[in-house]
Amino acid sequence: MQQSLTDSASYDEYKAGRVKRRVFIKRPQLYFMLGLVLIDLVSVWLGYFAGYTILDRMLPDNELGPFSEFWRLPLVHSLALIAIFFIQRMYQRRRPVAHLDEFFKVIL
Repeated sequence: MQQSLTDSASYDEYKAGRVKRRVFIKRPQLYFMLGLVLIDLVSVWLGYFAGYTILDRMLPDNELGPFSEFWRLPLVHSLALIAIFFIQRMYQRRRPVAHLDEFFKVIL
């Protein structure tokens, strides 16, 4: 007699253990989300620093303070950006989408 894998006792134990776990997000999804957040934060701070550097080179000496005096503005912008993106669920993928489909959606 052939037995199905889903009828075994070990599968029932596995299924019961899966139901008990309260994991809202899977590990790869979490890494993907953290990667997006990190990229956004680095982009904002690099953008502010690049803007500061360009402005510092164009203005005469002693008209612009050091970048450490302006850290509050990119901090507030970063926090607002991350909060808005989380509220709009831009860091969560709704379903697995093929990369080719996503590429054509962006292009078209």
